[in-house]
Amino acid sequence: MSRLFKLFCGSLILSVVLNSCVKDNSFENGFAPNPNGTNFTGCKSCHYQPWCTGSAYTFIDSAANGISTTTANLSIIADTTIGTDVYSKTTFAGNLYYHNCTNDVTTIIMYNVPGAGSSTISRIKNTILRANSNVGATWSDVNDGGNGVVTTSNYQIISMGTLRTVLGVDYSDVIQVHQTISANVPVIGNTNISTGDFYYAKGIGLIESLTKDPNSGLTILHRKLESYLIP
Repeated sequence: MSRLFKLFCGSLILSVVLNSCVKDNSFENGFAPNPNGTNFTGCKSCHYQPWCTGSAYTFIDSAANGISTTTANLSIIADTTIGTDVYSKTTFAGNLYYHNCTNDVTTIIMYNVPGAGSSTISRIKNTILRANSNVGATWSDVNDGGNGVVTTSNYQIISMGTLRTVLGVDYSDVIQVHQTISANVPVIGNTNISTGDFYYAKGIGLIESLTKDPNSGLTILHRKLESYLIP
């Protein structure tokens, strides 16, 4: 099951986008000043998940092991072509991601590092948000992690254009996406791994997420945006 756990972690990271344990650079009152006045052309064209180098998001995380603060910093290294699409090669929260946003459809790719004695590199690709769709729209991503384990992420847009209050701050024009992750494991068969609800505010990105164990109903991670900087 260790392989399944690794696949689950990879998929969960992609679904949350900002999942890390970096703890620094917190900002007060929900916002932070731009330290150098730099503008990054085109980085805000992805309206519900801006992808700007120099951005930082600070979250309050609640999990079974307690409450913690997480800050994720974004830095775009270069543009690269995967297939026929151009992705931004990015370090985000200490992890390496490849990001593409075309017509407000956000796709994230992450590559797994091979374990000891293995040369296989598996690719996890998730379309985390289709902001150009309508309420009720559904889509899926299927990822082959090797060793016969296949994970499926099913998404549905629950609401659009709503108001949501997070840590006392009102965010308008919010999209809610529900996600279910399952894995088809040899011998065991298809197993649900997690369910999650993700809230994206226009011009900001992820403001809240709630990930649960679908079998026990227990919360795996409840993440709330405390502050952010988008240059």
